[in-house]
Amino acid sequence: MKQLNVLHLSSLGIWDIEKGKGRMSTYLPLKGEITHGHNVTFISCHDTVKNEDYEGIICKKINIPFSHSRAIVRLLALPLTDLIFFIDGYKLARKSKPDVIYSHCTFSVFPAYLLAKIFKSKFVIRMYGSGTSAFSKKKYPSYLLRKRCLKHKADAYILANDGTASDRLAMRFGVPKEKIHFLINGIKKDVQITRDEDLLREVAPNGEKIIIVLGRLANWKRVDMAISMMKKLNKKVKSKLLIVGDGPEMTSLESLAKDLNVSDSIFFAGSKNRQEIFRYLCISDVFLSMNEQTSMTNTTYEAMICGVPVVVRNRGTSSDLITNNINGILIDDSEIINLPNIISNLLNNETTRRRIGKNGRDYIYKNWPTWEERVEQEMNIIENL
Repeated sequence: MKQLNVLHLSSLGIWDIEKGKGRMSTYLPLKGEITHGHNVTFISCHDTVKNEDYEGIICKKINIPFSHSRAIVRLLALPLTDLIFFIDGYKLARKSKPDVIYSHCTFSVFPAYLLAKIFKSKFVIRMYGSGTSAFSKKKYPSYLLRKRCLKHKADAYILANDGTASDRLAMRFGVPKEKIHFLINGIKKDVQITRDEDLLREVAPNGEKIIIVLGRLANWKRVDMAISMMKKLNKKVKSKLLIVGDGPEMTSLESLAKDLNVSDSIFFAGSKNRQEIFRYLCISDVFLSMNEQTSMTNTTYEAMICGVPVVVRNRGTSSDLITNNINGILIDDSEIINLPNIISNLLNNETTRRRIGKNGRDYIYKNWPTWEERVEQEMNIIENL
């Protein structure tokens, strides 16, 4: 295979918050391109991106006005966003002569498409799920951005199989099925399941059962539901809600816990790297996801591979992953009012927890790719273009 020059345009970062924390599905394929001997340039407006050579990835930070604004404002500013991405991308493309131009998500797709035409490069569109709102014209910014993205003709569409059915959305907008690569994120399978007693005493000093919530604290993750549950739950079983993650909702979630007088039952651990996340999972009794879009997320897979029984909201195609009361527990929206009872029953029944946890681990181990396998899938797509 010849050495390729790959130019990436993205409004996302290699990491969500800081280096090593979040967005493995971006970082690992980029590293895979480096490992395969290709030259990689990554242009982004995300705050975590700096002008540097990061582990062989040449990173270029660009400044996009209104990039932190609401979706409707960013939509109105799209012509300016397109222009800035195009100008910076053109300057780099003239030097690197890209064989492949790779657009991540929606805000960089049009300038990437133009650059691919100008430099006669292969063009790849990557979408990290569609979001359930993208299927509804009533959710106009989200719908229009996804439509704008998928209407561009690319040589390959790499879509995340994250429970939001982006493959169906792509076909709705006319993408040929043979160009769609619907890929599941990988999982680290060689996790050492060991209980860190010091960490356990730090989080639950009074022997409380631990319910863990993982991920970036954004409003659609609905961590507020988990906090609201704690007042009733603690009347049934002595428990602690462990929240691992950071994000825009942190302050409001801390205020909610205080207003409900459950702050003593909440442990905010903050953002952690992958290895630390597994340490927290291995001391937990139940994993909880109230995500209103989908529970087919990296955090759910990680909980399952650690043998932690998962309780997840039945949104998107989460039922493709979870068989209710077999390898996890699915919560329909109509059942959310009973969430304290469902969690307390699980916490009070160790036999059930062990059975569901073991089934979940076995299922992921058998059916999910490792991250190395997932990266190789993407490398095959790009190199075969």
